[in-house]
Amino acid sequence: TVVCDASALTRLVVEPPGAHCATGGTAILSGPDRNGDGMLEDSEVAHTDYACGQPLLRRLAAEPAGAHCADGGVAFSFGLDQNANGTLDDAEVADIEYACGNTVSRDVAISQASDVAALAAVVEIDGALTISNSSLLSVVLPALRHIDGNLTLGNNGRLAELELPALRDVTGTLTLAGDFQLTRIDAPLLHQLGGLAITSDGALTDLSGFAALTQVVGDVQIASDAGLTAIDLPNVRAGGALTIQDVPKLTTLNWKLSTRQRD
Repeated sequence: TVVCDASALTRLVVEPPGAHCATGGTAILSGPDRNGDGMLEDSEVAHTDYACGQPLLRRLAAEPAGAHCADGGVAFSFGLDQNANGTLDDAEVADIEYACGNTVSRDVAISQASDVAALAAVVEIDGALTISNSSLLSVVLPALRHIDGNLTLGNNGRLAELELPALRDVTGTLTLAGDFQLTRIDAPLLHQLGGLAITSDGALTDLSGFAALTQVVGDVQIASDAGLTAIDLPNVRAGGALTIQDVPKLTTLNWKLSTRQRD
């Protein structure tokens, strides 16, 4: 597609399997930057092309102080995997978006060590944070204080530790699922969650990493955790349903049971 308007912008988004792409792919959105903010808003999209069978790749990098961000920030690069090597190479980058300062107002997905490094100075994520299907051994986000969305870890086959030393609250649900090597969670200041789901994390033996947790607004589900021996959260009040099942090694349960529903 040839766009002659110099103010026209493009944006790449994941296209799920459906009418446009039977097995999924990437939607290429384009349109004029009517409000001049340098971002293609949904209301500005005038045309959509589809690259079916070509997954959208992402890459994060710290953006130094300069023309794009006066005080620095994070650069989000997007593109199609044209050489099918599973990595977004420089030549494949089709779009770059910037989150300036120490707040990121978008959903963030982490899949490699460079993504983690790019978020080292980020204090707040106004969106979801997902860490999934990676080969990471550890994830350390030293400055992150607030997530205004879900925090999801899933199917990270080698992930052994998660360190969030400054995290205070997560508006959405904290989900840990299928991280079979995860043995250590360190979130010493975390005091509130929107929900909590820990399932199929066989190496995790206790929840001591949530020592400051006092409030789970919604449901709590702890299930199919073969290695979990202790749930010691005496100061946590859960506002929804509490479900603990298929935890064969559990010997210690210390919880302030003030929920309305319990299983």
